[in-house]
Amino acid sequence: MLLEERIGLRPDPSFRPRLERAVCDVAVDLQTDPDEVIDGLAADSATFEQLVDRITVQESAFFRHPEQFETLARELLPEVGTPVHTWSAACANGQEAYSLAMLIQDRGGNGSVLGTDISEHALERSRRAVYTDREMVGVSELNRQRYFQRQTECWQAVPSVRQLVTIRHHNLLDPIPPEVERCQVVFCRNVLIYFGQRHAKRFLSKLADVMQPSAFLFLGSSETLWHIDERFEALRTGRGYVYRVTPKASSRAMKSSPRPTSTRSGTVRQTVRSPTVPGRSSPPERRPPPVTRPDDAAERTPEPSVVDGQRRGEELMRAGRVAEAIVEFRKWVYRSSEEPMSHFHLGTALEAAGDRTAARRSYQSALAATNRCDQDQLATQLDGYGPEDLRHMLHHRAQQVLPEDPALPISTTARRTDE
Repeated sequence: MLLEERIGLRPDPSFRPRLERAVCDVAVDLQTDPDEVIDGLAADSATFEQLVDRITVQESAFFRHPEQFETLARELLPEVGTPVHTWSAACANGQEAYSLAMLIQDRGGNGSVLGTDISEHALERSRRAVYTDREMVGVSELNRQRYFQRQTECWQAVPSVRQLVTIRHHNLLDPIPPEVERCQVVFCRNVLIYFGQRHAKRFLSKLADVMQPSAFLFLGSSETLWHIDERFEALRTGRGYVYRVTPKASSRAMKSSPRPTSTRSGTVRQTVRSPTVPGRSSPPERRPPPVTRPDDAAERTPEPSVVDGQRRGEELMRAGRVAEAIVEFRKWVYRSSEEPMSHFHLGTALEAAGDRTAARRSYQSALAATNRCDQDQLATQLDGYGPEDLRHMLHHRAQQVLPEDPALPISTTARRTDE
């Protein structure tokens, strides 16, 4: 699929109606028929750009997910110091970039914001920095007075804020902009959910190559790196998580156990590592115990057959032998039906195989298992993430894998299944 190869947009049946509407809209603009638009996409860059403008999500808001901006302002920026350099990746119409610029202004205006997007239409709006009353929701009255000028029916960011922001075209599949090497803060929110795993890993690998180990990466509230990349470590902050690149020189030592991280502002955060998921490489000695309700110490030791099945399944996934991995994960589920991660691994493998209905059932089973298993054991297995974090991610994955049927309930009833 051309869109997948050029901009990373994962093919998804639920996306087809929107794509068809976008093609028809472009055809109307060009006064031609949809078939000619499709035939010309590969060779005509202008037509392709028009289609990208139509299909990319260009909705944003000022201080969207305010808890993340609160964490940034109160906990992280004091550690960063000045100047503050930030990247708003996939900045859409610019509200996120200018939200960051307002935070920098609050700290004296010493810094910069790089805002990038693939849509030229969105970039033009970002450069103008003009927003309607409805789009100004999220900007406090004080910030309106400080950082915006009233126009006839709109608001425009004042020159001192606009000067902090550089707007540029960028495809996240292309090399990372060189300015990102100096950025202490990267916002890449609600982007990875539109990527297939191959392109998500490609982007994150490039980002990890250039990000400073001390820099902070913010994702969307429903996004996680658990199943994508192991070069980032998660930091629990207040009401959520941010990510940092694990330094290559000490990556093995840093992953060996959770460690507290102190900041200059006095905040202590817990560094946590992601649970083991398909496609991630980890040595056998780091295998977590099964999530059960043990009555004695002997029952806390996982059966060799369970550990071996998990390991074989992960190795087969890394080798691209998905069908064989599914067999191993089914065995794991049969032996450890009370362990949420057995169902999660199976669901990920089924999703990779294209069996979306079965994958959703597995994610539902994992979600149900989180309510049956020992919560302390589950928290231990998740290495610092809470059970609620896992439930949120499983719910999101179940909805994402079959978005065309959002009414399908997420089962939380206890049941045993071998899928």
